Amino acid sequence: YLKAHAYGSASAGDFITAIASAGREPRLVDALDSYLSQRGLPELALDLSCTDDGGSLSLVQSRYRPQGARDTEEARWTVPFCASIYAGDYDTLRCRLLTEARGELALRQCPQVLVPNAGGLGYFRWRLPESGWEPLLARLPRLPPGEALDVIGNLSATWHAGHLERDAYLRRLESVIPGAPPEAFDLIFADLEAILAYGLS
Repeated sequence: YLKAHAYGSASAGDFITAIASAGREPRLVDALDSYLSQRGLPELALDLSCTDDGGSLSLVQSRYRPQGARDTEEARWTVPFCASIYAGDYDTLRCRLLTEARGELALRQCPQVLVPNAGGLGYFRWRLPESGWEPLLARLPRLPPGEALDVIGNLSATWHAGHLERDAYLRRLESVIPGAPPEAFDLIFADLEAILAYGLS
């Protein structure tokens, strides 16, 4: 890419196209453009359903909005999404590119624990229904550091967006602190200081 544009100029589109070409994945053009051409980031609301034949993960995207945010404009992203599926000591990866407001991810088996952002590598917020948090937080000490940090970050983001009451958030924080990676404590302490100072609900 640098050789092709040496002593010249290039656009963001040129750079995105070069990345997609090197990765042999043309859909990356739309994905990267959707992040660069608009403000904010997506939030994925996840819902897992299971049958004897396997499972299905519902994904619904919207703009992530912390409480008090004034930006009410809706947006849509092309989101590369991968989830870590844990069943006992066995884990696997399931991925899809979410291009619409809603999508489904088929699972070969119903997971004991679902980590919505494999490796903590995706650039999106996510939230779970009430029933999805307990098994995930119980698994936290055994998750790779990147996933553990992402789980705690999204627990915090769920509270900041008003999807989780303060007392419920504090109870969950109490359960995760023993297994939290060191990098998470700046975030945890910042939230606790905000609650002590302002009594945020």
